[in-house]
Amino acid sequence: MGIEKTDSLLRLRLMKKEKLKGLLIIERDKLASKTFEELSKMEFPITYQVGSIKNKDFYQFEIDIAEKTNEYIDIIISIDDGSLWRSLCPITTGFIVYKNGKVVKYKGRNDDLEM
Repeated sequence: MGIEKTDSLLRLRLMKKEKLKGLLIIERDKLASKTFEELSKMEFPITYQVGSIKNKDFYQFEIDIAEKTNEYIDIIISIDDGSLWRSLCPITTGFIVYKNGKVVKYKGRNDDLEM
């Protein structure tokens, strides 16, 4: 494989990773707007797919509880594009919602997501 083709593939992968991060941040912020009570009533894990494999615009989300106490809920969200590598190592982020309404968003374990 030539240097130009390798460089092009790398740029494409990085662009896709940035798109996945953006989608993940949107989903995190949407869920983080829910109250402690709303999240407490939800059944986890939640998994769903968006897009189409045929159109090469396919993403899988998984949402789960890392920890739940009487005072807070810690939620983990991950996204992958269905590829083997991303399925084994999805991009992740999460947040903690406290009963008093405070929300703390945190960075993903292996990526530089916005706080």
